[in-house]
Amino acid sequence: MTNITRVKSINANRTAVAITAALMIAAFLIGGVKSLRGLRADSEAVFSEGTSDSGPDAFDLRVDLTEYNGLAANILSVAKRYNLEADPLYDSLAKARQSLSGELPKDTHDVQYGLYLSVREASEQLAQRVLAANGLSASDREMLTRNVTDMTSLQTIISRESALYNRSAGEFNETLNIIPASLIKTLGLVKPLPLFNN
Repeated sequence: MTNITRVKSINANRTAVAITAALMIAAFLIGGVKSLRGLRADSEAVFSEGTSDSGPDAFDLRVDLTEYNGLAANILSVAKRYNLEADPLYDSLAKARQSLSGELPKDTHDVQYGLYLSVREASEQLAQRVLAANGLSASDREMLTRNVTDMTSLQTIISRESALYNRSAGEFNETLNIIPASLIKTLGLVKPLPLFNN
């Protein structure tokens, strides 16, 4: 075998090794990304579908937030009947409700949590102000009291549901910190999940 033939053979082997290595890296990335995206989707689904820990009544945190927002609208309606629209709490609650009910981009659970807290705080304060209003009718007092009770119950449900989601999202995020998943996260191919808290 001549030197030229040997050099060609060595170059062909190097090329084959480089192509094989590139294919292995590509397969690792494609497989890893696909697997992690599936895990992320499963964790994300807990926000709207619950977990096996949820029991027979699967929950949808989005629906509960919408229901909570609807109860806050009742407080605004009663406040309006008693001319409390000029109260800064009225405006604060109206704006927070509008933001929470709007279309929020995907992966904004942390933003949703902040809006939920704004609605909750303004609702509680405005409800107390309405209950203290002069001339509040018995039916409005009863409706408002029942509304506040329903909101308190829903707060407990939202708290339990968000804890389940946060646990699932936290476990996924921890997975992204382990090699080789951390390499895929570093490349920006899979992102951590936001928690439903601030």
